[in-house]
Amino acid sequence: MLSCMIRADGYDQKMMQESVASILEATKLCSMATSNGTVPYINTAYFAYTSDLKIYFLSQPTLQHSLNLAHNPAISLTVFDSSQPFASHLQGLQIFGECILTARQVERFAFDLYTKRFPKLLGRVPSFEDYERGVIKSRFYEINTHSIKIFDEPRFGKDVWITAIVGNRPKILEGLASEA
Repeated sequence: MLSCMIRADGYDQKMMQESVASILEATKLCSMATSNGTVPYINTAYFAYTSDLKIYFLSQPTLQHSLNLAHNPAISLTVFDSSQPFASHLQGLQIFGECILTARQVERFAFDLYTKRFPKLLGRVPSFEDYERGVIKSRFYEINTHSIKIFDEPRFGKDVWITAIVGNRPKILEGLASEA
């Protein structure tokens, strides 16, 4: 269950938390959109997440999306099961936030969280110390989620998109999130 506040007028917070948690848990791959300021770029990544909707992924700092994030931390994600049949009871998320290279003091936490969700990584990187030594070129990135769009037809009905604020955001951000 998620511990962060998810707020949208007219919708129950607990129901939205359950929806977001179930979609995130069922889906391990996301698509991410970044921009260098003029040109959009999209990629896919495996992700892990926390109960307060921090999202972690691994990427090489020299790849285009990582270079984009170094100059412009804005990021958006889609999380959905691509095998959902057309016109069925669809589910998915759009997540909006800022992304940074994970701070050194958080890297062990990110490594533990990620390897719990993806234990096969331990076959390539047996320990955090190996990660620190650079056994792989990839580094952890952290997304701080500020808003989310929830599309969960089984829970909320056909064609219902819920735009919600995540956490305790100032009122000025609420208006921006509803435009996202």
